[in-house]
Parts: sequence; C-alpha cells; structure tokens
Amino acid sequence: MLPKTLVQMVDDRKEIRIRAARQEDLAPVERLLVATGLAPDGIDDHLPTILIAEHEHQIVATAALEIYKDSALLRSVAVDPDVRGTGVGKRITMEAINLAQRLGIDRLFLLTETAGEFFPKFGFRVVSRVGIPDLVKSSIEFTSMCADTALAMELRL
Repeated sequence: MLPKTLVQMVDDRKEIRIRAARQEDLAPVERLLVATGLAPDGIDDHLPTILIAEHEHQIVATAALEIYKDSALLRSVAVDPDVRGTGVGKRITMEAINLAQRLGIDRLFLLTETAGEFFPKFGFRVVSRVGIPDLVKSSIEFTSMCADTALAMELRL
C-alpha cells in the first residue's frame, strides 16, 4: 500500500487538529504567512487569539483575531498551498468566528486583496471603511500592511 499524500491525510478530518497557538508556534506561523504572501507584522502581539491547524505537528493553516473592545479584526488567515482545497481554510475560519463569538465580539472585520469570494461564505459582506470603528482602523493592517485597495468586509455576530 502506498503512503498517503499530505493532501489525502488532511482530507481526513480526523488527521487535522485545530488549537490555540503557543509561543513556540510563532516562528512557523510567521513562515506560513510569508510563504502565502501575507505579512507577519504584529502577529506576535496577538498570541492569545491565534489559532493553528496542524497535521502531525506541522502547521498547515492559521487564523488570528485582533480584539478591539466589542469589535475584532480577522487577520492572517493562511493555508499551506499543499493542502488548499481540503476544507482546512473553512474549518479554521469557522473556529476563528466561533472564538470571536465566545469572546463577546459583536462585529468582525477583515481586509483582503485575494479572498473576496471566500469570506462571504461565512456571512461577511463588503463594507465601506467609513463605518469601521476607529480602534479597528488603527490596526497595523489598516495603517500600513494592507493597500487602500484591499476589500473591507464585516460580519455581524
């Protein structure tokens, strides 16, 4: 019998574990972000709300929340290119949304330049930046990491 490929193993939901990140996960998370074209700037400031999906101790996806009172910014949603299309991105995004709900977040925002068709599946809708709370707009994503052309989206929880 041939060994399973990483995609086949990840496809089997029992093989993937989603958990809160730990300090030792920060470097691999940053590498995954860079490998997928996302900036890791400031991610270490949000360790308590970083989630990772792992397969056999390898981080294959990540998502993080930046909390701003009753609002939050969903950031750093990244999936290893070798496992895209297996549902891992959907699972970690749902876990991040569930975490936001458990934390009492009312409004969840994000900026995206490449995934404008992915996030509406979870109820996110495109919004004007004008209505986004100033605290959220003070984040590094809004001030320097994401281009002004990035799509702003909101999910009301």
